[in-house]
Amino acid sequence: MIYSQRTNASRSRQNSNFWNCLFLNEDVLYDTPRDGSGDVSSDDDGDRLSLPENTTLDSMPLWAIRQWFLLSFVSIPFLPRHFRRKFRERLDAAAALSSIESGGGRGEIFDLRVKGGRYYYSAGVDLVNLVRSQELAMRGRAEAARDNDLVHLRKEAAALKRTILQTYSGERLRRILDRSLGCNQQDTEAFAVRLTEDEKAVFFEGLSATGAYRRWKNNGMRPILNVFRRRDVSTTSAGDERPSEAEAEAADRGGATSEKELGSKRQKLI
Repeated sequence: MIYSQRTNASRSRQNSNFWNCLFLNEDVLYDTPRDGSGDVSSDDDGDRLSLPENTTLDSMPLWAIRQWFLLSFVSIPFLPRHFRRKFRERLDAAAALSSIESGGGRGEIFDLRVKGGRYYYSAGVDLVNLVRSQELAMRGRAEAARDNDLVHLRKEAAALKRTILQTYSGERLRRILDRSLGCNQQDTEAFAVRLTEDEKAVFFEGLSATGAYRRWKNNGMRPILNVFRRRDVSTTSAGDERPSEAEAEAADRGGATSEKELGSKRQKLI
């Protein structure tokens, strides 16, 4: 049985495509040649090895699992270790607090990357969707109703979905946004390194909004007024001068006089 599980990938692969390095094994890397066939390359000597039939692999890239699952090549018997009940209960209890193992202080953000990886939320959502797809594919089959493993997996996926939503949008998100409102450059780097990629995006959006608010608070409407002043100066320099009030009144009087003269001429002709 093939399933995806996060393992400790070597540092040299961190710059690769994240779907290729998200679920890598430290000793074996799955490659896809141009002809579409799959090979396994060893980290030690680089020799190519063919996979015998019925080979069991402990970890594979999630993008491969998704495609193979749609082709019914693989199934999901259970969730990977860092998405199961024990780790979910830890997140539900204190997702925002620091881990004792990491040695952080009280009230700090728990480093979710240590156990769950940099893409914990994205990988969890993909797993939930795969379990849902498997459930839909087996719906209507007699053996599916009696499959206790499938029922348990369905409950685990539903619990994982709730945990991901609560962790991402609950106390943890509030602390991330609070930190983005008032931290200097040094605090920013030290804080962001403990966040997942999705949380980093939220954190830096908060920093950007905070900077925009501070600029507005310090400068007020001056930048906007300066834009209008520059427009007025450029219009005047281009020769598009506005007539004075006296000139406008004279033009109006002249127009009215000419209209009276034309009216009197019409009366004479009649």
